[in-house]
Amino acid sequence: MNLKEELNLAIEAARKAGEYLRDLKLKDIEVLSNLDNDIKLDVDKKAEGIILNQLKDSIHGILSEESGNVRESKTGLKWVIDPLDGSLNFFKGLPQNVVSIGLFKDLKPIAGVVYDYNQDEMYTGIVGSGAWLNGQNIKVSDISPADKSIMAIGFPSKLEITEEHLLDFVKKIQTYKKIRYFGSAALSLVYVASGKLEAYTQEGIKFWDFAGGLAIAVAAGAKTKIEKLGGDNNFKIEVFNI
Repeated sequence: MNLKEELNLAIEAARKAGEYLRDLKLKDIEVLSNLDNDIKLDVDKKAEGIILNQLKDSIHGILSEESGNVRESKTGLKWVIDPLDGSLNFFKGLPQNVVSIGLFKDLKPIAGVVYDYNQDEMYTGIVGSGAWLNGQNIKVSDISPADKSIMAIGFPSKLEITEEHLLDFVKKIQTYKKIRYFGSAALSLVYVASGKLEAYTQEGIKFWDFAGGLAIAVAAGAKTKIEKLGGDNNFKIEVFNI
């Protein structure tokens, strides 16, 4: 298997989906559901269709946010797709939304693509070979003390938080110099990969939300911890530069 060829497939898929999303106007967007803290847009599904069409000749399995398990794997590897990570940001006109595609063997990252189409920034990575931003090598920050580091955090749409749990979380993040929340796990993770941030954590996150970004972060030298929580697609992730 030629990983560079596989990565190029995902790059082209992400670019085409991103170009479609970038050209949309608000009047062209249909809200399919807007319940609790989550929103579903018709453009998520349409962007997914663009990606699936580009990956149709790949022999790997496919898991996508919009359609679930699209195809079983013949190789033990699986594409994990989030066609629009940051849907609410997108709907509100905020630029923190990206196309994310990861290639995984179970929970082991192999390669990833995250396209920040608003900035025309294509983040890519192959674990063991390196990570790139628009073809230029990137790596994690070398800042080590937490009190000099920036951590991004994420919150899922539904998460039961006890007072004890919340206090432990606050104590943890207070050790950092600054905290940021972008509303896109994939974007937060490539910011760690490129040294813009030093850490990212989220509890109650779905596989497709972190797959592409996590693969790139690992390829750029990040240390990760993935914990499977209750349910079939519910995780806690911690990603650090050092």
